[in-house]
Amino acid sequence: RNHAPNDLYIIYAGGDDLFIVGAWHHLPGLAEAIRNHFDQFTGRNPALSLSGGITLEGAKFPLYRAAERAGEAEGKAKRHLRSDGRGKDAICFLDTVVSWEDWELVRSQKDRLLWLVGKDAENRAKRADERAKRLPEGLLYLVQGIHQLYRSGLRQMRRRVRAANRARPEGKKLPMPDPQMYFGRWTWMRVYAMSRLAERGKKDLPDAPDKIEQLQKEIMDPATVRYSGLAARWAEYEMR
Repeated sequence: RNHAPNDLYIIYAGGDDLFIVGAWHHLPGLAEAIRNHFDQFTGRNPALSLSGGITLEGAKFPLYRAAERAGEAEGKAKRHLRSDGRGKDAICFLDTVVSWEDWELVRSQKDRLLWLVGKDAENRAKRADERAKRLPEGLLYLVQGIHQLYRSGLRQMRRRVRAANRARPEGKKLPMPDPQMYFGRWTWMRVYAMSRLAERGKKDLPDAPDKIEQLQKEIMDPATVRYSGLAARWAEYEMR
């Protein structure tokens, strides 16, 4: 991606390690580009993986501590375990671990959210009086709220299963709920809130209902709702 000459600095590159500091909004795209080049270089060999971590720090935050925190984020990515048992090959961004095969989904959700609230790059490049007025920025907080309901509901369900299993003999333990199959209160909250937004945007924004419907489908799917909070937070940061 295009960036100013001094936006990114390679602090260390050696062996299989790389440490870069720079303007935060360039780092996700840079990480994705590195991953893509790595795939091309290795011929997408499944035996080889690449994991990384991105942390956001203030301008006066000590560099050595930034390196430590980035290392901690990378460690979370390396400990990532998919439902099929495969590990690593992931990135930790905004304290959320995402496998590389799901990264494009997160980015597309973020871009769709920015379009819906009129903060996409194309709209922001226009003069203030020419910018399209779309949905309120509260959409981002709505999505984050739905994601939080999903996470808290999943935690409560797991606690109930653990409590029940303490009284059960070996061989009759209940399985832990699968994060990709968990439905709860967040589900009908999503239906109600998103449907109202789609109806609200139908009159003035011909494209909005279709984009909201696509977002609805992704948030409705337990396999992808776990990333919707990250997409909304990423969009919120890009608006600043």
